[in-house]
Amino acid sequence: MERLNLRFCRTFLVFLLGLFVSVGAFAQKISVTGVVKDEAGLAVIGGSVYIKGTTTGVITDVDGKFSLSANKGDILVFSYVGFVTQEVPASEEPLNIILREDAEMLEEVVVLGYGAQTRKQDLSASVGIVDNTDELAIRPVTSTEGMLQGQLPGVTITSNGGDP
Repeated sequence: MERLNLRFCRTFLVFLLGLFVSVGAFAQKISVTGVVKDEAGLAVIGGSVYIKGTTTGVITDVDGKFSLSANKGDILVFSYVGFVTQEVPASEEPLNIILREDAEMLEEVVVLGYGAQTRKQDLSASVGIVDNTDELAIRPVTSTEGMLQGQLPGVTITSNGGDP
């Protein structure tokens, strides 16, 4: 009987030890929140926030806010096209991140007609530049398509429908 009690006590102590160790491991996770803005104080919409060395990350919302779960000591990476990437240690305090413009990278950014942004090296289509913007502003046209029509050789602009 005494041997059975001793065995039960050992098993129970091992169970308690495992429980305390696992509780300590869960206590390492923290909730990281904050906001990402540019130097002008405007929210960075759709900026990437991820934990360095992992695939865990989030995208900033329309107010530049983000929230993700990380371990203490993790490094958060903040990036957006046309801005310098920043690395900041994870903190329980709300983070206020200010991204600086990357002048070299801004020259490589291309905004496509359907609203996407990409770098020139990642683009699989040709790129044309319309330089005479002053002349375009005084053209008597009723739409953007009409304004751009005939400005680039080989480019034909069509509208999918009659809706404005």
